Amino acid sequence: MMSQRVLTWSGSNYSELARVAAEKERAHDWVEAITQWEQAAYMAKFPENRAWATARAEACRHRCAQTRRGLT
Repeated sequence: MMSQRVLTWSGSNYSELARVAAEKERAHDWVEAITQWEQAAYMAKFPENRAWATARAEACRHRCAQTRRGLT
């Protein structure tokens, strides 16, 4: 499921979006990481990259939910 944000990016490609998403994950900026991974999945040309980005978005969504419940 994609977030409610409007997916707009000019000049971004999968690699750049994935790089930014990974940075956001390391910073524990879960909401922005989810958005970046979803955008990367949308831009992915290869099914493997799409699957990876989708899985990372889900992992970030899970961490975001845990954080909001005070579990981490």
